[in-house]
Amino acid sequence: MHGFVLQEQSGPGQSAAPTDERLAGLVAVLGGDPEAVLVVAVRDGGGLLGEDVFEHGLRALVLGTEAALGTN
Repeated sequence: MHGFVLQEQSGPGQSAAPTDERLAGLVAVLGGDPEAVLVVAVRDGGGLLGEDVFEHGLRALVLGTEAALGTN
């Protein structure tokens, strides 16, 4: 699975909608569980690309780090 930026810049006009191939790759990365929370979210309309997705991921990373450090 490629990094976010590589996926986003992979080609003009690329659809943000997940394809069966992308979902299968995500399922594989997540241990083969097709009902993993992330897989369901992407499959049901979360998408894989875009500024909103990037910002959500960044926010989750920062909040998770903050919680792990106990600084909240």
